[in-house]
Parts: sequence; structure tokens; C-alpha cells
Amino acid sequence: MTTTHTPAPDLAAIKARQQVTWTSGDYHAVAARIMPMAERLVEAADLPAGAKVLDVAAGSGNASLAAARNGCEVTGLDYVPELLERGRVRAAAEGLPVDFVTGDAEDLPYPDASFQEVLSCLGVLSAAKEKGRFGIGVDADQGYLGPHVLTSATKKVDVAVFSTIAAAQKAGATFRTGYDAIFSVKNGGVGYGKISTRVSAKLKTEVANIQKQIASGKIVVRRQSPPATTG
Repeated sequence: MTTTHTPAPDLAAIKARQQVTWTSGDYHAVAARIMPMAERLVEAADLPAGAKVLDVAAGSGNASLAAARNGCEVTGLDYVPELLERGRVRAAAEGLPVDFVTGDAEDLPYPDASFQEVLSCLGVLSAAKEKGRFGIGVDADQGYLGPHVLTSATKKVDVAVFSTIAAAQKAGATFRTGYDAIFSVKNGGVGYGKISTRVSAKLKTEVANIQKQIASGKIVVRRQSPPATTG
């Protein structure tokens, strides 16, 4: 009987190569295109003004700046100094006091309970990949990042807008404020993105069948109202 020994990966070397990759092109040009993702993340987190916020894998500062605009005390952490420097330039241009710090998400340089809120846009998916786990994308289909993305909960804004306009025109209605338009699986406003290649064909078929049952009304998904606020 023979056994083989697989050496442990040199994580330090891997991260060093990753840092070179992140600085080899103009990532900020890409970050500018996905700024809405960070804005939606901050909006969904409902950050209170004055909260101490840590943005992990901050990059050039999309989520950090969005949180700072909400009046939060923000620290943006990333292991690529060049990206952080671009974030500092952006923060200075807007007059936002964001503290950009070089550090590793796997070895945070802060004691527990140092922050009230912790954010991460794509850093969570990267962490899932490194840990051999699945992550789920939000809003846009992020399956292009790799098979570690189980799927993505997508919002198809273009479909939602055009279906609303078409319905209003058909009914001879005029647009007005003060009401909700509900976008569903049935009208194509929401759905899911590419499913990971690690998922079996059988399970993918089951998911597709469930989606069809939701669209047809055989499975009813109850609408969840946002929590009530007081103040």
C-alpha cells in the first residue's frame, strides 16, 4: 500500500501573487462599474449615523465611501496598498474621513467588538472560495467568479421597469407616487443566476421546477414587510 502526501499550500506566496494581480491593472475602472452594489449593501445594512464600521476587503473604497456618506465612522481594510491609496484619494475628493488600513481579512488587526457593523462586498465570496465553501451573490449574477458561487439572487431591474411601463400603458394608467410595484419570479423581476457546476444536474432540475411552481402560483411566497421603526 502506498500513500501520497499533498503538501500544504504556501498561503503567503499565494497572497503575494494575488497582490501582484490586483495591482497589474486598473481595478478602479471595474470598481466604478459596481458602485451600485456597495450602495445597495449599505442601504440594506441600515447603518445608523455615528456607527463604527469596518469594510473588509475594501479595495478602492466603494462600500467605505457609501457608509461614510451615511455619517458612519469607517475603517476600510484591504491587503493591496495601491487600492487603498486610490480610496484615500476618493475620500479626500469628497471630504469623507475614512481610515484606510493595510491588513489581511484572515488576520484582522483588531480585538473583538471593535466595530458595531462589518461590511464586505465581494470579499465574502473570496473568503468562501479560500475556505472551500459556497457563497451566494446578490443583485447581479456573480457566477462568473467561479464555482464557489452557489448561485445569485438577482434583481432584473430592466425587466421590472419595462414590465411596469407595459402594464401601465395597457391599463391606460398614469404613473403616480405613493404606491409599491411588486416584482416577482412570475414577471421576471427577480430570479436566480447561474448555478455552480458543483451542483448536480438533478438538483438543478428540482430548483427549476420549484421556480416554475412559484411563477404559476402553486407555491405561494409570502411578502415580507420591512420591520417597523420607531423614533
